Amino acid sequence: VTGGGTLVSGDGEPLSCAIEATVVGDRTAIADAVVELLEAQGAPRGSSLAIDHGDARFFGTTDGLALYLDGTGLPAEVYADHDVNELLDRIHIALAETGVLQSFWEGPADTALYMYGPSVAAMGEALTDLLATHPLTVGHRLVALS
Repeated sequence: VTGGGTLVSGDGEPLSCAIEATVVGDRTAIADAVVELLEAQGAPRGSSLAIDHGDARFFGTTDGLALYLDGTGLPAEVYADHDVNELLDRIHIALAETGVLQSFWEGPADTALYMYGPSVAAMGEALTDLLATHPLTVGHRLVALS
């Protein structure tokens, strides 16, 4: 690996990331192996691989879904009375076989939870009841990641 980085928004939310590496050997075979490895780990659709700044090869096996929670606008008692870790546990349970919560970002006004699975629609449907009833999800936004 020779470099890389993360592109972030003005608020610091990650938008994309890159890894740069030197490749020695059969570039096609190495590219195939890298894509196979990353797809086995759940690389999101729209991921790409380019060798020597050549044409991008797009790949990926999962869809991404971001759940944005209001981090500042709810009544103070909602934040005081409800543990976000309990909500995270319930998200894991609700997603079950439809996806997995992989990461999060805490911004100045929102917290984003990043989930990946075979289908945005299936993940959204699995979360419907929880999002409609949990006090910490009032005013939430669901955004498909591409």
